[in-house]
Amino acid sequence: MDEKIKEIKRKFRMAMNGIVSGSMREKGMDYRINFGLTLPLIKRIAQDYYPDATLSRTLRNEDVRESNILAILLFPPEEMQPEEMQEWAENIRFRELSDIACMHLFNKTPYAEKKAREWISQNNDMLQYTGFQLAGRIISEKKYISASMLNSLIEATQNAIDRNNSTTMTIALNSIIKAMHTGLDNAGTIKLSFDKWIPMHNSFRNTEAKQIIDDEYEFITESF
Repeated sequence: MDEKIKEIKRKFRMAMNGIVSGSMREKGMDYRINFGLTLPLIKRIAQDYYPDATLSRTLRNEDVRESNILAILLFPPEEMQPEEMQEWAENIRFRELSDIACMHLFNKTPYAEKKAREWISQNNDMLQYTGFQLAGRIISEKKYISASMLNSLIEATQNAIDRNNSTTMTIALNSIIKAMHTGLDNAGTIKLSFDKWIPMHNSFRNTEAKQIIDDEYEFITESF
């Protein structure tokens, strides 16, 4: 295992990009070590190794950006248990890792929808962001949303808008728009819910969100 880790680190160092790394630090992504590798390049490195939960856990425990990303790519989704999935999500520090985890790992587990519903209801900004990202990924892949997920998503999106966190609000609206595109009935349910909600939660940001939903609903009804 130690030799494999050393080999991976050598590959990171050989491909390091100081400009990208510096740019990330300026944006607040303060990993202890950041080699500045692009995701496609890390994916190519991942192809040199078999999925391995033990190797993945070892890489994840390092405060190295590329190791954390490679850990996500190498963890076998079928081996991830709900408790470990929860622990991973609770310890995500940067949206980049959340995005990659939802795209390449969390969405492939049997617990994806259950965890997405739990996380979007949390008050922890990063965990809620991860929940919305995961919900959007599930909806995009299945082209379907369950009634329980739809209800949870509407309520959580409205709460996110009320909390006035622009990043969470954006990802929440992205997810709700994906849900609208699963069918005219679902789009109508979402629009009606926001029609009733806005008068009791009126503010510039809430009205802005409502306009986005209204515009999307109009587009959808014209498309069907």
